[in-house]
Amino acid sequence: MSTIKNIMIISILLLSACSGSKEMQKATPSLKAYLGGTHGGIIENTELSLIEASEPDAYSGATRVGIQGGGHYEYPLKAISLESGLDIFINGQTFTYQDDFAGFQGTRDLLVSQLRIPLEVNLRLLREKQEDGMIQLKLGLSPGFCFYSVEDQGGPLPDYEKDMFTIGPLLGAEITPLKFENGTSLGASVEVFRSFQKVYSDYYQLGETPGLSYLKFGLVYRFNK
Repeated sequence: MSTIKNIMIISILLLSACSGSKEMQKATPSLKAYLGGTHGGIIENTELSLIEASEPDAYSGATRVGIQGGGHYEYPLKAISLESGLDIFINGQTFTYQDDFAGFQGTRDLLVSQLRIPLEVNLRLLREKQEDGMIQLKLGLSPGFCFYSVEDQGGPLPDYEKDMFTIGPLLGAEITPLKFENGTSLGASVEVFRSFQKVYSDYYQLGETPGLSYLKFGLVYRFNK
């Protein structure tokens, strides 16, 4: 509950900044759409030495490139802007177990879906070329919820626990070199994220390593104001 309370406080502060700034009230917000790929997911534990009597290749993980998309509103304030919206991530991941000592043999396929509400502060560069900044550097927090579809093959496999809520820092950049006559623009974006929380645990996922991370990449389209 304390984490949710912190998110509410951050959101209130951002809204207060928007309503309290004369410059912000005069500015016009932009609608931005994101679409592309994502790579990441649950960060597996690679330190099998933490597990007593574990075999060297007892456990491994592999992630697959997924898809991502979202819609954001950006509120300009001179050289910076505030941005928030809704992002959706979907990607697959496979854990492989080959541990004769512990008796675990098989694979666990996970489809990880995320709904995230990023809270970003953007530094807008090259505003002389584009009003909103041809280049933007992004820093912020990304609270969100994770939903898991799990399919086990072989067996037996270890029991597991998972958490839905995650939050952590994000860092990103985007460039929009293509400006169209109707006022819209098109460019590319990239973003990285790492959660503070442990989101998945089983026999091999020890310590704080099994958090959540992603690399988000793709296109960004800014609609006409």
